[in-house]
Amino acid sequence: MRKKIVPVVILILALALAGAAWAANNPVRVLVDGQELHPDVPAYINSDNRTMIPYRAVSEALGATVDWKEADQSVTVRYEGKTVVMWVGKSQYTVNGVTKTMDTVPVIKNNRTMIPIRALAEGLGCEVSWVQAEWTVYVMSQKALSGTPAKEYFGNAPSWVYDSYTGTWPVRTPQSLPFTALQYGLTIYDYHVTDRTVEVRMSQYDNDSLLIKRKDGTWYQTTPDKKDYAGAYTHNADGTDTVHYPLYHLDLSCNPQDIAEMYIVTAGEYIKLP
Repeated sequence: MRKKIVPVVILILALALAGAAWAANNPVRVLVDGQELHPDVPAYINSDNRTMIPYRAVSEALGATVDWKEADQSVTVRYEGKTVVMWVGKSQYTVNGVTKTMDTVPVIKNNRTMIPIRALAEGLGCEVSWVQAEWTVYVMSQKALSGTPAKEYFGNAPSWVYDSYTGTWPVRTPQSLPFTALQYGLTIYDYHVTDRTVEVRMSQYDNDSLLIKRKDGTWYQTTPDKKDYAGAYTHNADGTDTVHYPLYHLDLSCNPQDIAEMYIVTAGEYIKLP
């Protein structure tokens, strides 16, 4: 019996070590309203299976105000009428003065106060989701989730820019890239405009349209068909797709110099290219 147990124990230890090595080489990603955070002390998963991150990273990404008190080692975060207070080493915390309990505790690591991201974000009224396959935490504020409906955002644009269905989709206006769509997780990494195309690098192309507003107020839309058009996109070595949106096709055209605004229209939302 003993001989059979030993190999099993060795296998379990090997798997545990492999898992630890994988986690070390694949740090947890954290996106707040579609913008990826890069704190000086990376996010990690602690022994309680909770994602920890420097409190300022999430708070400042949301536009919240933060306060650190050395005397009692407390963190106070205020955002959109919500106030969350946490203490290093304590599982109790407060949301607008109401005491709550989490199943882990804030700690100090590399001179940074690390807090459980879910407890803080949900305390501030945000939605939090964990995508195991991507090793990613998504934090979405109510402001970002609601967005501005396309019908309201685009105003008197032609009816084909938005219809009764897409007019309800929100328009996201990120300040920088990369940006991840909140509805279906499409990430837009970067783009550049050539004489004849707009090249957009994204996580995966699925017939997402490019909507262009010209400087004279007219509109142009292009959607290279993924199935029928072999040059629609290039699959890159890093797993991303670079989509080649043509500015000239059939009897329609758009001079690159005339472009005022550009939007990727993906399932459920419009994303403005900054």
